[in-house]
Amino acid sequence: MYKIHLQTQINTSLKNLFTLWKKPNLLLKHASSLNDLKVIKRKGDIIDTRWDLDIKGLNLVWYQQDILNKDKGRIDFAVTKGDFVDYRGFWLVTPLENNRVKLELDASFDWKIPVLEPYVKESLQRKTKTIFKSFFSSIKKTLKNNE
Repeated sequence: MYKIHLQTQINTSLKNLFTLWKKPNLLLKHASSLNDLKVIKRKGDIIDTRWDLDIKGLNLVWYQQDILNKDKGRIDFAVTKGDFVDYRGFWLVTPLENNRVKLELDASFDWKIPVLEPYVKESLQRKTKTIFKSFFSSIKKTLKNNE
């Protein structure tokens, strides 16, 4: 199992960030590795999405469920099916001064490829980290252009 923790600060309000999370397809314009992102179902603060992502030639498709909890500043997510055996975690959003937020990601992945894992583990970890850093950048650009 691979675990990742990343964080950044963004010039936006808590409200704007959660509004973006309810309309994730807005990220497509600024996420170069994201082929497609569709909201499959939305029921209140529970959002089911389909992701199609290209990580330097490795195409991944999965479905995930996000549960938004604005009161706690937290977004829990987990894969429901797709190319990951297990992928789950949470985003933590902390308001800061001057209309800024701190955005943190805690996630774990299990590719379940024991035969190949010794050979590809480091590469998959690097690619995963690169994708999430790119995702942080996409969030920042999208929020900047929509404010």
